[in-house]
Amino acid sequence: MRSKPALLALAAALLAGCGRDATAPAASELGSADAALLAEELDVLTSTVLGAQIGSLVFALPDNAEPVPINRSFTGTRQCPAGGSVAVAGTASGELDWAARSLTIETTATRTENACAIPARKQGGATLTLNGNPNVVVTGRQKIVAGQPVGPQTLTQKGGFTWSSSDGRSGSCTLDLTSTLDFATQTYTVKGTMCGQTVDVSKHGVRPGR
Repeated sequence: MRSKPALLALAAALLAGCGRDATAPAASELGSADAALLAEELDVLTSTVLGAQIGSLVFALPDNAEPVPINRSFTGTRQCPAGGSVAVAGTASGELDWAARSLTIETTATRTENACAIPARKQGGATLTLNGNPNVVVTGRQKIVAGQPVGPQTLTQKGGFTWSSSDGRSGSCTLDLTSTLDFATQTYTVKGTMCGQTVDVSKHGVRPGR
C-alpha cells in the first residue's frame, strides 16, 4: 500500500470545525448566540459523518498504479451531544491517486435531524432539540495533492428544521451556510444565515467544535 493510512487520516481530517443577544428572543425565535452555536455544531456533526464515510469508501478502493475514479453512495449517522442523532445520505465522486498521494472528492448529501439535542455552551443555557423539516442539503469539496490539503476545504448547508428548547420556546428555521477550513491560514469559518440571524464564526489555529 502507498501511505494509505496517512492519506485516509488526512481525508477524514479535512471534513471534521458569538455574539451576545442585545434582547431576549421571542418564544418562536432563536437569538444570535443560539444560531451561531447551532451553525457550528451542525457543521461539526455533518463533517464527522462525511469524514468517516469518505474514509471507509477510499479504504475500499484498489491500490492501483493508475488513478482510481470515485463514484459511490453512502449513508451514515452521528449521535448528537445531548441525545438524538443526525443521518447523512448521499453520493461522493472524484479521483484517488495512491501513487501521488492525491485525492479530489465532491459530496452531495441530505442531512436529517432526529431529535438532535444540542446543549448550550454556557452553564444554565437552554438545550435545543432539532428535527428535520424535511432536511438540509449538504455539498462539500476536498482536495489533497502530494499528501497535503490544497486550497480551502468547503461545506455548504441549505434547508430547514424545526426546533424546541428546554426553556419552552419552539419554532422552525431555514439556513444557508458555508463553512471553510483553510490549512494555509489555520482558519476555520462558518458564515451565512441561520434562523433569520446572520452567522459569522471564525477561529484561528483550532479545529471546529466545542
